[in-house]
Amino acid sequence: MSDLLVVLFGLGVGVSVGLTGVGGGSFLTPFLILVLRVHPAVAVATSLVFTLVTRAVGSVQHLRQQTVDLKVVRQLAVGSVPAAIAASFVLGRLAGGGGGSDHIRARLIQACLVIAAGVLTYRLFVPARPGHGDNNPIKLTLLGVLVGTMVALSSVGSGSVAVAGLIGLTSLPVARVVGTDMVHAVILAAVAAPLVLLQTAFDFHLAFLLILGSLPGVVIGSKLAVRVPERVTRLTVTLAVWTLALKVA
Repeated sequence: MSDLLVVLFGLGVGVSVGLTGVGGGSFLTPFLILVLRVHPAVAVATSLVFTLVTRAVGSVQHLRQQTVDLKVVRQLAVGSVPAAIAASFVLGRLAGGGGGSDHIRARLIQACLVIAAGVLTYRLFVPARPGHGDNNPIKLTLLGVLVGTMVALSSVGSGSVAVAGLIGLTSLPVARVVGTDMVHAVILAAVAAPLVLLQTAFDFHLAFLLILGSLPGVVIGSKLAVRVPERVTRLTVTLAVWTLALKVA
C-alpha cells in the first residue's frame, strides 16, 4: 500500500475518533493485520504509539477547557496501570516462543474486539444516561483493570469500553467523560507502549504516516460531531468493529 493511502487511512481513523471517541485500536490494529499484513505484535505496538500521540494532542485541549476529572483519571489508573503491566508480562511469557505466538496474539486481539463491539452494540440499543452514576471508586478501579488488560493485549478498549463505562459509572457530563477518558488513555498508552516495544520491533515510518493523517482527522471529526446524527455514526462504527472482529484470526 502506498504512503498516501496509509495517510488517508490515518485521516479516517482520526475522523472516527473525533466523531465518536472510538477508532484508535478498534480500527487501526485489525487494519494493520488484515490489510497491511503487519505482525500482530507490531500492529499492537504501532497502535499504542498512535494512541499516545493522538490522545496527547486531545488531552492538552481538554485540560485547557477543564473538561477532565483528575480524580476519576486517578481511580481508573489505579486499576489500569498494574493490569496493563501484568497482562504484558503474561502475554510475553505465553507468546515468547514457538510458532503459535502469532495465533495467540491474533485470538486475543479478536476477543478484545468482540468485547468492544458488544459494548458498542449495547450502547446502540440502550440510550446513554450521562450523570446518573455514583462515582464508586471500586467500580472505577475494576473498569480500569478491564481497560488496562484489553489495551495491553490488543490496544483496543481505551475508547469504546472506557467511555461506555464512564457514562454508566460516573456523574460526569459527556464533555468531561470524553476529556477524562482522553487523559487516562494517554497515561495507559504511555505505560503499555514501552512494555510492548520491549517485546517486539516497531515500524516508525508506518506510525508517522498514520499520525500525520490522524491529527487533522481528529479536528475534522470533532467539528462534524455536532452536525452528523449520533445514532448514524454509532451504527456505522458498531458494524465496522463487528466486521473487523469476525475477520481477525
